[in-house]
Amino acid sequence: MVDPKKNTPAEDLIASLLKEVGEDLDALSNDENSEENHGHEVHENPEGLFGLVGDSSQVCTPINTEESFVSTQNAYESTRSEDVEGLHAGFSLFDEVVRQPFDQSPEKVSARGPENLPNEATVALQPQQVDVADKIFESTAGDSEKTVAVTGFQIKNDLDYDDKIKVSVGQSRPGAFSTGYAAWGSNSESNLAQAENLRMAQDKILELERENEQLRQQNDQMISASEIIKERSDLLTGQVTEFKNDREGLEESFKNETTLLKNHLVRKEAELQRAQFKVDELESRLKFDMKKIRIRERELENRLELVRAEKNAIVKNKDEQILDLRRKMDIVQMEVDSYRQKCVELNKLVEINQESFKRTTRALRLAMANLELQDENKVPLKKVD
Repeated sequence: MVDPKKNTPAEDLIASLLKEVGEDLDALSNDENSEENHGHEVHENPEGLFGLVGDSSQVCTPINTEESFVSTQNAYESTRSEDVEGLHAGFSLFDEVVRQPFDQSPEKVSARGPENLPNEATVALQPQQVDVADKIFESTAGDSEKTVAVTGFQIKNDLDYDDKIKVSVGQSRPGAFSTGYAAWGSNSESNLAQAENLRMAQDKILELERENEQLRQQNDQMISASEIIKERSDLLTGQVTEFKNDREGLEESFKNETTLLKNHLVRKEAELQRAQFKVDELESRLKFDMKKIRIRERELENRLELVRAEKNAIVKNKDEQILDLRRKMDIVQMEVDSYRQKCVELNKLVEINQESFKRTTRALRLAMANLELQDENKVPLKKVD
């Protein structure tokens, strides 16, 4: 996006000059009937810029405004037509260069104006075409041409142009009017028309220059866009080539894989046929085996019935034996209980007998002890004759 172009110092200078001249001319046209005159003297400074210095040494005289305006307009139209033709030639050449198709190379397009245009973008006011300007604008350096700078072409200096403008408007003082002031007053209407036409020409030139600058910026943008498009196109071309190579590789690999899959499918079909034959064989064997299994199953069922009958008989016999054994066990248990009772009674009897034996033994021991004592204490007896 292009930023709006800022006013250059030359544009500000032209605008300020036109504004001051317009205000002065309006004041002079309003004061014609009251016979008040203002004198001005124009000087060029060393940098080629205009300054207005007030001078009240002369008094203007009344002139024929209509005739002065017509002569000034004719002179300006002739000068303007030549300048506009030169500018149109330069802009037509620039438009042709801009409308040409963009080259793929990153070089920038440059436009060269016709040789009849000056190097510095200036508008020359010839002294023979504008006779009124010689009476008003007097150069201190003796130059025969008065030039007004146009932005965009001249070599710009980094100086501040606002500091070089000197504008002063002199007031009317009795007895101190100059000859320049008289010329200014006599040609006020022609100066007004000339200033207006000059302002219009300068505005048109500045507008064309702005359009030229915008077109140049658009041209640069389109060149950069074309470079970007070219880079993008090269990138996309490389990507397309890479994609084509990838596609060819994928197609080749797909063909190889398809061939392998077909071969694998043929092998699988052969294996499937063999498996189907084997399945048929196994089914026939299975049917034969099932017949044998059914026959064997019937035999086993018959044997199972026999075994069940035998089992039932054996179980019944075993149950009877168990009952007999239980009865015998009960009888034996009863006998054991009776024997146990008898053992208890015998044990009690044995204990009683043992007590009596112990008492008897103790009594016998005491008796023997007494007898022994008696034997020891016995006096020997003499035999009786």
